[in-house]
Amino acid sequence: MRDVVLRVDQATPPDRDRSLDGLRALAILDVVLGHWLVTAWRRGLRRPVAWAAVAMVNLFAMTVFLWHQTAMIAVTALGALTGAPRTGLQTAPDSIDWVLARLLWVPASALALCVCRAVFGTYEQRRSGSRGGSKDVGGGRPTAVTAECYG
Repeated sequence: MRDVVLRVDQATPPDRDRSLDGLRALAILDVVLGHWLVTAWRRGLRRPVAWAAVAMVNLFAMTVFLWHQTAMIAVTALGALTGAPRTGLQTAPDSIDWVLARLLWVPASALALCVCRAVFGTYEQRRSGSRGGSKDVGGGRPTAVTAECYG
């Protein structure tokens, strides 16, 4: 065993940056864990109830994506009206109080996001038989235009 260690030690130069080895190991670990998580996620989504929950969330995905920053800025602006310092938003994370204050901002932002969803969510709903809507002409397959635009 000692001979193997000596041969490996002699095969690598002494000025080799070992932090790169650590980064490579972390990259491999990320790929393996990602594969395991995707496999578990796909297995879990085979259940109709789980799939329906994901489908319902996807109905509102654009609202959440487009409006979450607006909701957070609105909550911050309303907090600025109080005149008090906004601990958890504009202060340094220096204590456990900051973490607790930060956690209290999450429901406030979620509530503002729900308001945005109520106001703007109707624009995401598909209207059957409406004029001017896009139609799926590709049958779910890439077309020549798609291939040309996206490589």
